[in-house]
Amino acid sequence: MKNVVVLLVCCLLMFVSTASATTIISGDLSIRDGGELVFSDGTVQSKAQLQGPKGEIGPQGPAGLQGAVGPVGATGPAAPPLTLASICAAINAGGASLPSFCPVTPPLTTITDPTTGMMLQRVTGGTFTMGDTFGDGNSDELPVHQVTVRDIYVSTYEVTQGQWQTITGSNPSYSTACGASCPVEQVSWDDIQTFIATLNQRSGKNYRLPTEAEWEYASRSGGKSEKYSGGSDATVVAWYYDNSGNTTHPVGRKQANGLGLYDMSGNVWEWVSDWYGGYGAAAQVNPQGPATGSNRVLRGGSWGDYLTSVSGGVGQALVLLFKRGGGSGE
Repeated sequence: MKNVVVLLVCCLLMFVSTASATTIISGDLSIRDGGELVFSDGTVQSKAQLQGPKGEIGPQGPAGLQGAVGPVGATGPAAPPLTLASICAAINAGGASLPSFCPVTPPLTTITDPTTGMMLQRVTGGTFTMGDTFGDGNSDELPVHQVTVRDIYVSTYEVTQGQWQTITGSNPSYSTACGASCPVEQVSWDDIQTFIATLNQRSGKNYRLPTEAEWEYASRSGGKSEKYSGGSDATVVAWYYDNSGNTTHPVGRKQANGLGLYDMSGNVWEWVSDWYGGYGAAAQVNPQGPATGSNRVLRGGSWGDYLTSVSGGVGQALVLLFKRGGGSGE
């Protein structure tokens, strides 16, 4: 019977939380402040004694909401306004041909190779008269004929001993006492090809020897009628037999020609890409020389040559007085 009473009390407690110090529930039971229960027989029990065992933990509630969304990023800078320059730059970056309304950026007048420090001068192509234009040359410089060459970059100076050693690790020159700034010599045409291949691999560029037509056009300051590379006074522009002291000299010590190129007359001979062969009378555009041959062409004369070999039409290395000729590439 007491158990039944307790259950009723449990249900009534919710409604008597504001009762007086002692509240009579029935003739057999009263409740004191603090929740103590007093029975008619004097028994006192606390509320805690009447509570049953702790219930099991209920199932986990639903997951809470996800974290709050982060703050909105700052607004980026406004896109630059479209201009003719920006449009043309975008077209050029995409590799497409520039339309006629886009201005053409002038090419660099000089470039410097980062591997060797060699400087190259831009030579704007054009049309000129190639061959013995002064009438005092050899038969292999005839007939005089018209040639058109493309734009190219030509090294400002002859390749030096120091630059050659940087690429190949050796210096084959006879005149090593002249120093690293003197032109490299004692190199064959085939040696040059090995040097160029290594240089291209290291630099990522596409260097080559000039053709004979390109060489003569550049030597004559852009195809001008010049006896020597840079003018008519050899002592000013060239090292040759009469003023060299029988040795090579550091590059760039004489006066440059009209394109800013040095030593294209005298100092050391210069290889070109062509096979040695006869000229034709017909006008040509970017001629490459004969398809085959046994000797390659050299141009420019050297420190040991007479004036007849350092003129603008010079080239023979085996017979130095010849103005044009061929040398073995081996």
